[in-house]
Amino acid sequence: MEDYFMRQKKLNQTQTTKTDKANLFNIFIVLITVIALQSIYILIESKFAGPGFPLDDPWIHMQFAKNIAFGKGFSYNAGEPVAGSTAPLWTILLVPIHWFIQDVNIRIIMVKTLGVLIFLIALVFIYFLSLKIASNKIIALASSLAAGTTSYLNWGAISGLEIPLYVLFTILIIYLNYEMGLKTNRKLYYSIPALIALTVYARPECAILLIFYIIDNILLIPKKQRLIFIIISIFTFGAAMLPYFLFNHALSDSIFPNTFRAKAQENSIFVALSTMNPQHLKWLFFKMAPAYFVQSITHLFKANPLFVYGLFIGSIITIYRKLKNPKNQSVNLMLVFVALLYAPFIGLISPFISADFHNGRYIANQVACGVFLGVMGYYWFFQMIKRRLKGITLKIIAIILIVVAIYNTIFAQVFMIKFSASNVKSINEIQVKTGKWLKEHIPADATVGVNDIGAIAYFSEKKIIDLCGLVNPEIIGYFRRYGDNKLAAYVYVQEKKLQYLAIFPRWFPRLIDTGYYQIIHKIRYDRNFASEWVFVPEVKTYSGLILKSLHVRPIPSEKWILKSK
Repeated sequence: MEDYFMRQKKLNQTQTTKTDKANLFNIFIVLITVIALQSIYILIESKFAGPGFPLDDPWIHMQFAKNIAFGKGFSYNAGEPVAGSTAPLWTILLVPIHWFIQDVNIRIIMVKTLGVLIFLIALVFIYFLSLKIASNKIIALASSLAAGTTSYLNWGAISGLEIPLYVLFTILIIYLNYEMGLKTNRKLYYSIPALIALTVYARPECAILLIFYIIDNILLIPKKQRLIFIIISIFTFGAAMLPYFLFNHALSDSIFPNTFRAKAQENSIFVALSTMNPQHLKWLFFKMAPAYFVQSITHLFKANPLFVYGLFIGSIITIYRKLKNPKNQSVNLMLVFVALLYAPFIGLISPFISADFHNGRYIANQVACGVFLGVMGYYWFFQMIKRRLKGITLKIIAIILIVVAIYNTIFAQVFMIKFSASNVKSINEIQVKTGKWLKEHIPADATVGVNDIGAIAYFSEKKIIDLCGLVNPEIIGYFRRYGDNKLAAYVYVQEKKLQYLAIFPRWFPRLIDTGYYQIIHKIRYDRNFASEWVFVPEVKTYSGLILKSLHVRPIPSEKWILKSK
């Protein structure tokens, strides 16, 4: 009998070792594939445009990080503390890069490397989350590979923005939430709201995750404990968020960062509820929320149309299983909430242009969850129909879907690699050049009014007045007083008598027409894909399944540098 148990123990150990090796091998495949793909992005953009970022906003984080690194406080203009970063946690992560590296080009490469490393960790969690849900190593590999080769997520990883950080936190939250559902671990009840709060430090809209978390778990908790669960969750979240609110309030007289106040606060549901404006509420619920939903789905469609169909299949199956057995702890509705409803909630809380603005930079976690749930949806669907179809028929369908998915992925990647390089080229040719010109041609103690505050401040090393209010809260009062940001900026500049401006003339026609300023330099770039305008790829497909074309039309852009007469 002892020999039998010893043999079983050794057999189990052998099987566990084989499983661990298989998982490690699969993860290795994912990591190598993604590292190779991201290297292609970086190499091509470096060859085409030189080192840089695809938007101006990463340079805002770099400017804050530089000032923090050299003892000038959490400031944009050295020594003037301001709550101008919507992702302070990401900003802090960039500080050590400025401590140890002096060369700007190497700093850029290190920021991109950091983004890729964080993205890889997120993919590892996607792998193990899929493994827990499906108990299938092949599906786990497919899920993490699908997310790891999604063009928008690859772009985000090397964008210099906080995108991979809040994607990682979102996946980790969903992973822990699933663990809590299976084990009913009370410690996780407290840690998950705290982790959601930490995610807010990486991307403020992620506060939405707390709502999804509470709704998902409320049915798993006995009725007598539900109120306590809600109170503890909100209290834990609030306690973890307190430093964030105090920091913002100390620097800008608001618990929200300047960026939210300047871009979206007046349109948000908070203002609508405080004023009880029915027209405002109607606009949010019946126009912005639906628009954000459609835009988010269209955005995912452009990465791979098959993901969208899989997402809806996976969502329907998950919701059906939950309705069938509300107490089923192995069904994670939070994944569905993020994959479908995250963008509409942003449309209510922080509406700004569109959900797919800047390659969907604000909904990257929704894209990651949508891709993951899309793969799971196809897996569950095939599990359901495999008894009704012959094996060979099922295999043919599966092979066709895999081939189409791979084709769409490659097609989208080729487009995004070129588009990303063009983004970097545009920023370098307009924003970076403007900053370098200002450093060389105007006095060191000059103050410059600008509408794009990233690269210009970083490279010019001049004091910057932000005419859009992101790092100058004073001008937000002018926005509210005049109700027209362009008019407000005009009045503000006239009152402050700024000597220099570096602006897009299209944005501030009043300033150009006054005759008070004269043009001293123009920077123009005709093949512009990133500055001044909003660029959203147009898509065409074959039968709504296979990508036929992705296209973005370049729009010329000019930056004018003006001096008062």
